[in-house]
Amino acid sequence: MLNKQRDLSLILSAKAEVLLQRGDAGWQIPFTSNPFHFWQSVEWVNKAVQEAFGLHVITLRCVRVEFDEAAQQRECLYLQQHLGGAIPSDMAWFSANVLPDGLAPALREEIVGWLATLDDPAQPGWYRLDGYNALVQAVGVVDHLEQLRSWERSSVWRLVQHGETRYLKIAPTMFAHEAPLTRWLAGRFPQHFPHVLDDNMLLMADYGEIGLAARPDPALWARTMVKMAEIQRDLISETTTLENMGVPVRPLSWIRERANFLLTDATYRIGDHTIRSGEAARLRASVPTLLRLLDDIEALDIPLTLEHGDLWSGQIMMHGRNLIFTDWSDATITHPFFSLEFFNAELANDLPDHPDAAEQIASAYLQMWTAYAPLERLQAVYRRAVRAVSPLYSALRYTHDILPHMAQRWEMHNMVPYYLRHVLRALADDPQLSDY
Repeated sequence: MLNKQRDLSLILSAKAEVLLQRGDAGWQIPFTSNPFHFWQSVEWVNKAVQEAFGLHVITLRCVRVEFDEAAQQRECLYLQQHLGGAIPSDMAWFSANVLPDGLAPALREEIVGWLATLDDPAQPGWYRLDGYNALVQAVGVVDHLEQLRSWERSSVWRLVQHGETRYLKIAPTMFAHEAPLTRWLAGRFPQHFPHVLDDNMLLMADYGEIGLAARPDPALWARTMVKMAEIQRDLISETTTLENMGVPVRPLSWIRERANFLLTDATYRIGDHTIRSGEAARLRASVPTLLRLLDDIEALDIPLTLEHGDLWSGQIMMHGRNLIFTDWSDATITHPFFSLEFFNAELANDLPDHPDAAEQIASAYLQMWTAYAPLERLQAVYRRAVRAVSPLYSALRYTHDILPHMAQRWEMHNMVPYYLRHVLRALADDPQLSDY
């Protein structure tokens, strides 16, 4: 388990000049040492730069993540923008075409390449030097503005406005449905979705900072999924409304039509942790079984409805006694049971002291669907079919819907092998599937 992080800050001026620091071996990129954090959670590195160098910066994006297993340390390199603070005496600005000779030639070439992306129209607006000014103009007068996250999937900010804490999330075009969807859901289920304060952006009222993960009570987690099932059942009649907001429609037939991507060599070359040859062989051989499992799910005849797409404990907040379901960028109109498998997939890590939690949560959720089939049949189809098909669905979503629209595919490409290995794990957990 990594517990340390070295964050390098390639700080840029408004003119795209580079701020370097003089060290014992010559000019270098300034860095700070921090506790381990998700690389896209940039509040950590922004604060570290302020504390170490007295510089007010925001992060445009992370450009590199490397691991040092021997030192149990991760190193991230960020492009950051200087907003204020006097430049320390051991630092100086350099133009891209006159970088000091002391920098390694490969690094100098990389820096020039990173700077060239600042004006790339394929990049999201918050990756560009003019993004911050556009943001400030859009939100208006604030008492406090703090950047929380920056990656191609979203830019997230905490602000204090009129004495109240609020959260702003900006998403790329491929997730344009998130703002209208969240706004509409909050109107329909005001106790369970963030209250959206603006008609033109996803500016949300404070919905609390205590996540479900802080409450390791299986009964509470089961009630969470019961509530999700209630919402999904209610929305069966609203799929046309959801589709008109831009929520993608991905029925089981969509999965079936694309399952042969498991037969394609290129599938297994995606990501840094690519699928090994033995794993690829097992996935290729699993296609007929997966198609039959799709038949089993279809036979339940449960209508399509809203599915979250990334439902884990970190997306669910406790606001008083209310459960708040957040982060609907991955939402689709598809089979509802995929939400259950997303939620249960990491329970061994989430609730390690409760080995029966997954079964308890699944039973509570599936009980809400017994109008379509007896509980025993629902449980059997979930255990055998949904657990394998759900991660296949996620891998397909990334390869067909998400990665093709990303300029920086490396940020999310590891999700494909991650989900494909979940398919293999689900198939291995049921030895009878080998003859299915």
